Amino acid sequence: MERNEQTADDCLPPQIKLNSEVLEYLKTESLNFPKSIESDRDRCEKEICRILSLLPIPPLFTVVRVNTLQQDPESLLALLKEQLIDNHRKRAVQLAEPFFHPLMPDVVIIPNAGPVQSIERREDQIVVDHMCGMSVLRGSEVFVQGIIGAPLDMTRGDIVSLYVDMEGSCLRGQTQPLKGEKIFLGNGVALVSRNQIFRDSSPDHVLSGVGVSVTNALYSAPRLDNLTSDLIFAQNLPSAVCSYVLNPQPNDTVLDMCAAPGGKTTHIATLMRNKGRLVAIDRTKLKVERLTSLVSCWGLTCVEVYTFDSTKSLQDSAEATKGPPYPPGTFDRILLDAPCSALGQRPSCCNKMGLSWLKSFPMYQRKLLRQAVGLLKVGGTLVYSTCTITLAENEEQVAWVLATFPQLVLTAQEPHIGDTGLVGSSLSPEHLKLVHRFKPDVSGDSKDAFNRDTIGFFIAKFIKVENVK
Repeated sequence: MERNEQTADDCLPPQIKLNSEVLEYLKTESLNFPKSIESDRDRCEKEICRILSLLPIPPLFTVVRVNTLQQDPESLLALLKEQLIDNHRKRAVQLAEPFFHPLMPDVVIIPNAGPVQSIERREDQIVVDHMCGMSVLRGSEVFVQGIIGAPLDMTRGDIVSLYVDMEGSCLRGQTQPLKGEKIFLGNGVALVSRNQIFRDSSPDHVLSGVGVSVTNALYSAPRLDNLTSDLIFAQNLPSAVCSYVLNPQPNDTVLDMCAAPGGKTTHIATLMRNKGRLVAIDRTKLKVERLTSLVSCWGLTCVEVYTFDSTKSLQDSAEATKGPPYPPGTFDRILLDAPCSALGQRPSCCNKMGLSWLKSFPMYQRKLLRQAVGLLKVGGTLVYSTCTITLAENEEQVAWVLATFPQLVLTAQEPHIGDTGLVGSSLSPEHLKLVHRFKPDVSGDSKDAFNRDTIGFFIAKFIKVENVK
């Protein structure tokens, strides 16, 4: 798929907007690692800057995973096409042909398109928050909760232009067009009036649902919010790769340490053919409730879901337990998709995270890694992953694991469809080849472009070869 050039003043920014300290830290992060030579540091800084320039741009591929426990893949692909055709008809856009990923038979790739240059900016403007705006760039409608500003006389049926407030200057209920920095998303039809959105801010008045139906989008992507939820799950490609790298087998005992929202949990369970034991843990009650609902929706009976802090999931006693914490050596395979700074997410036009917050993640991730190593059986597999781009949360965590836990060895991954690790860290060249880093690349339309035009993501795979006290 080819990308068109944008020329308007309100197009996507040339680089994600970050806190100035965070930006400087990312550009010079490799200076913190004494083994980094000068040429590696320069290459690392250039690569980070390149990635930062791509984060505001949505991937030109949408990825959907299908529930092969319920139907055969070909039937599910036909159902998906039928639903997508209906969605695209409403938006008056042509559907590109979905296809299965050549290495992952339950993963469907749907080509997107954009940006469209010929969309006329309307005088009536709706302003949405950043989260809503980024969802629209990936095919979503505008939900009422994301609207923060609308014309005073807006009524149902009005054609409006959609903008993201880049400076956070728009006050809720604002009526005038935004004068600060903004990004144009496309046009749509209002499904509710301004009065319905802002007339009452009391807890008893909670308007929900679609507020604007997007009819002419800057980026054309399939609507996924009304797909059959028990058969189809939207997921970034690297996240699907994670489960394949873990390689869970029927009758394994598996732990998903930070499981919400549940995409990887349901994927692991389907790869296990719903046989064995999969423990899914998350510390947030509301997230666990949603995860439990998803597991039930997919008809997965091998999954146990618990509200629990995974930094305390290893117990001293060898006595077997039903729920967490667990004795040492309980699990055959463990996925630690760690909480992280999430700086690999696309699209993302701005991030207000401060440097101290950014630097807090590695220590928390190490607490989780210590628990995972203890919980893993000898001969077991540990997969560590993040959706961020920093060296400290990725390559340097691998270096720390190898130095701290001699019972673990870094091993090759299958499939390995992304890139190798980023130079500039203290990992050896051999270890850099074994880790898996998805570095967003939008440079071409080759046959495997869907493997490269992804979010920023990192995967490392370890095998536990012995017990060390």
